[in-house]
Amino acid sequence: MKAAAIILLLLRACDGFGVTRRAIGVAACRSAPLIPLAAAAAPKKYSADDAKTAIAGIKAGRKALDGIDALLAKGDFDGAAAALAPIDAFEDQATIIIQAPVLAAEDKKAIGTIRRYGVAADVIIMAGGLKEALRDEDARGAKSYLAKCKGSLDEVISIAKGGGLR
Repeated sequence: MKAAAIILLLLRACDGFGVTRRAIGVAACRSAPLIPLAAAAAPKKYSADDAKTAIAGIKAGRKALDGIDALLAKGDFDGAAAALAPIDAFEDQATIIIQAPVLAAEDKKAIGTIRRYGVAADVIIMAGGLKEALRDEDARGAKSYLAKCKGSLDEVISIAKGGGLR
């Protein structure tokens, strides 16, 4: 990140001095450190225990959603937004479940991720909509997104349970 900032500063500083942006770019590229792609893209290995911990976190997030109904009935949008905290870790937890050697390939495809559409993407999208509705203090929209988020989370938990994660 430092290299990119330095290059940007160089580009801006050299305007009007007869030095081309291309010359600066070539010089900067020659001085930048090279990172092998294999090292940069090596996925982390997760165990069955990691998957069990992740599904426990997902279940805790689902339980947290149950308390939001009462907060919405009171009009406590800030409290409802705070109660969503366990859902913030969902994407990481779903990734662990998908990458751990526990579920069958079909179950992994059904859950999916945000990049590969599946039920996990539904959870992430509905949670985002719920956060936006709470920020806008839109009770009707929040209740709609809450119901959809609960349903999607229930489906993820059901798939994981069917695949052996309890």
